[in-house]
Amino acid sequence: MPPLLSAPVLVVVQQAKVFSTRAEYDVYAPDGTPLGSVHQVPGSGASIFGQLATIDYDVADATGNVLMHMIKPGAFGRVHFEVSWANGAAVGEIEQENLLFAPQFALTAADGAAARLTGGSMMSWSWSIEGTSGEPLGSVSKQFSGLAEMFSSADRFVVELSPALGGMLRPLAVVATICLDEVRTQKQQRR
Repeated sequence: MPPLLSAPVLVVVQQAKVFSTRAEYDVYAPDGTPLGSVHQVPGSGASIFGQLATIDYDVADATGNVLMHMIKPGAFGRVHFEVSWANGAAVGEIEQENLLFAPQFALTAADGAAARLTGGSMMSWSWSIEGTSGEPLGSVSKQFSGLAEMFSSADRFVVELSPALGGMLRPLAVVATICLDEVRTQKQQRR
């Protein structure tokens, strides 16, 4: 398993941009070692059709090798993301459960395992990853990324994953942060 998918703590940083709306994220270890990236594939039509466009993302390791693909089919309202390995085999789905307030997600792995990404509110920028019995499997917290955040769309998240989070749920949990940020970004653009 590459470090991007096995590290216990990840720092996900949205690349700062002023004019572009294309989603681009870099993923680091806490010490700043690059672990990978997530990039929206050009040509989706998202800038024209917004949330009705189908958007493709590539998830790559630190050397640029694509590990996974994510697809957000066009939707009005709640969205979901289909995640697969680079060879096309299914990893699972991440589905938004609510329309109002902070986004909450159901994570359903291709092997049948399930979890939820819950939390976040007007006063809190923290989410929990919980198993089906409510057991803690990880956390996601947004951190202030400096002046770049004030003048661009840059976001910074710290993702902590429990060793108990294994199988196909682990790669879903890694990319769930991107789904969370993408849904929040779309909600802000609709205002």
